[in-house]
Amino acid sequence: GFAKEDLKTQSFSVNSRYDNEPDERGIYRQKLAGYEYDYRMSLTFPKDNERLGQVLSAMLRSGVPVEFNLNYTVSDPEPAKAELLKRAVEDSKKKAEGLAAASGVELGPLLQISYAWQDQVFRGEVMKSSRALGVAAFSDFMPELEAADIELQESVRVVWSIL
Repeated sequence: GFAKEDLKTQSFSVNSRYDNEPDERGIYRQKLAGYEYDYRMSLTFPKDNERLGQVLSAMLRSGVPVEFNLNYTVSDPEPAKAELLKRAVEDSKKKAEGLAAASGVELGPLLQISYAWQDQVFRGEVMKSSRALGVAAFSDFMPELEAADIELQESVRVVWSIL
C-alpha cells in the first residue's frame, strides 16, 4: 500500500567479514568469511497501529532476518519550537524576578536576549529489535503502541537592568 518512493534509503555499505580460526599451531588468525551488507531504509507514515502491524508482518514474513527500529516524531515541529522558546523566556523572567526580589532590587527593562540555536531531535524510540525471523514471522503482528511524550529543553540568555 505504499509507493516505491515512500521507502527511503538512509545508508548502504558492503564490508568484509572475518572469522577467527586457529591454525595448525593453535594461533588464531583472521580468515575471510565473506561479505555482509548493511542497508538502512526508512518508511514514514502517520500513526496507524493497523498499518504498522501490516508493515511489521510483511517484514517478518519476508524470510530475511531484519533488524528494525520504530521511532515516532512530530509531523510539524515549528509550533513546538516556538512554544519551547516562549517558555524558556518566560521561565528566565520568573527566575530573574525572584532573584531581584531576594536581592532587594526591582527588575528593570530588558537589555539583551540571545539564543544559541541547537538542533532539537523531535523523535522518540518505541521499539528496537534484534534480528527477527522465525515462527513469529508467520503470525500477524498487531502492536498496540502509544508513543510517550517527547521531552525537549531550550536555553536562552536574557539580560535585564535592575532598578
